[in-house]
Amino acid sequence: VIIWNPTSGEQLSQLKGHTSYVMSVSWNGDGSKLASGSYDNTVIIWNPTSGEQLSQLKGHTSYVMSVSWNGDGSKLASGSYDNTVIIWNPT
Repeated sequence: VIIWNPTSGEQLSQLKGHTSYVMSVSWNGDGSKLASGSYDNTVIIWNPTSGEQLSQLKGHTSYVMSVSWNGDGSKLASGSYDNTVIIWNPT
């Protein structure tokens, strides 16, 4: 996952942790966390400023195709090619 400055086009950071294609990313409401879903069947929650992996969520048996935070950032939904949606309570 690469975070870019949309005005300057400058690369701000690169988040490394997935072992396959990243299919979806989603910022939480205040921008303090970024979730990514991947073909490696996992969701990773990042601190986008430091690049630190805050947690890796495992539960899908196939590709994670989409991730989305709820309005207050207390829950994260992930949808997978395994025909499931998981609602996570990330810390």
